[in-house]
Amino acid sequence: MANIYSKSFLRNSPDVSNFNRRILTEGVLPKIATSAATGTSLDALRLGYAYGMDVISAYEFGSAHGTNFLGDDVALSGFLAAFAAVKRGFFWAGRLPAITRALQRIGINLVPQEAMEGQAYMEEKCWKLCSSLQTATETNSFSSSSTEPVVYSQLYSALEKTLEKTPLSLARGPDFLRKSVASDMLDHMIAGYESSGIALAYTMYELCLHPEFQTSLRAELRSVNPPLIFPISANNNAFSASGSPSALPRALDSLPLLNAALYETLRLYPPGAAGQPRVVPPGGAVLCGYPLPEGVVAHAAAYSVHRNEEVFERAEEWLPERWMGEKKEEVKNWFWAFGSGSRGCTGKEFALQGEPFILIIYFTPPGSSLPLGPSFCFCVGGIIDSAIRIKVNFVQKCSFSWQRCTRISVLTLWMRRESSLWMNLLPHRGVGS
Repeated sequence: MANIYSKSFLRNSPDVSNFNRRILTEGVLPKIATSAATGTSLDALRLGYAYGMDVISAYEFGSAHGTNFLGDDVALSGFLAAFAAVKRGFFWAGRLPAITRALQRIGINLVPQEAMEGQAYMEEKCWKLCSSLQTATETNSFSSSSTEPVVYSQLYSALEKTLEKTPLSLARGPDFLRKSVASDMLDHMIAGYESSGIALAYTMYELCLHPEFQTSLRAELRSVNPPLIFPISANNNAFSASGSPSALPRALDSLPLLNAALYETLRLYPPGAAGQPRVVPPGGAVLCGYPLPEGVVAHAAAYSVHRNEEVFERAEEWLPERWMGEKKEEVKNWFWAFGSGSRGCTGKEFALQGEPFILIIYFTPPGSSLPLGPSFCFCVGGIIDSAIRIKVNFVQKCSFSWQRCTRISVLTLWMRRESSLWMNLLPHRGVGS
């Protein structure tokens, strides 16, 4: 799967270029124009979630068989509610899988019913998308206007070849291959949409607090050639379908202020901020000079890594200039929003090439003022013919507590190290085992 998520493949893919252009010009920009014309608020987080899901599902299933959350607010609300229930309900199952299963055997279920129903809802949604695409493929009724189902085709072919080389198992049912593909596709969908929504919302938030940076960013975006103009009225336009697929991605990749804003937001507000657990192997290990006994779960969290003051001076502040200064190479080496190595996020480049596409439509023209408080007026100018003013409200909805997370991690560590009952009766065989 790594090849279809590589930077070179994505940048030169006509499918990526086509669905990005279509989703932006037919989904995102009309919503902004409508919001400005009617004087209604725009929910930046929901817009980012909808954009992220429509983009990743178009890459997975093809544009004709992906989601249309930008055009179907009811479907978006249903999916977001299901995902929120899953995130709230599967904490213990993810962190303490063995004890969760043990308690379940005696009738104590740490996973609430709403979380189980949310998981079932998302699985059914993904299964329907897979089934629709599979039917279209088998009946040769695939829409000629659709982009290719890049991820689905690659994954289905790879798993099919793998299964041909492995012995048959009684556990395999008639839909084993399709269910295996659907399971992986759901993972890609969730990872793809959430990071886009969070990154967009926090970038807009910080841009509202830094009007001087917006002024510079606006000037940089105006330098893009062909220009970014909506509605599309001529071929001399960055959104035009007649250009090279790599033209706009290359242009955006060369803009230092745009990319600095994105990277700094991902540093300060990493979408996957919680720890990435690893189990210490038999015999124990030494990590950064600290001896760890076998079976202990060690976490490395992007939230903590990105607050190393030795690398990120004034780490709690949004300072995009750090990505363009003398220490930019060291800063890049410590960037860990997507993990690293063989276990790093496969879709890193997909996220990094997709998020600038939607960020380019938000910037403030010179001379605008921002009132103090949680509600800001955000101006869009240059891409849309005339500067328009959109009200963006930022409301704190996240109740996650890092102190609570730390206490639970310490408690888990103590239980694994000190409790002989825990270690003897409920051995930890790995996260998710």
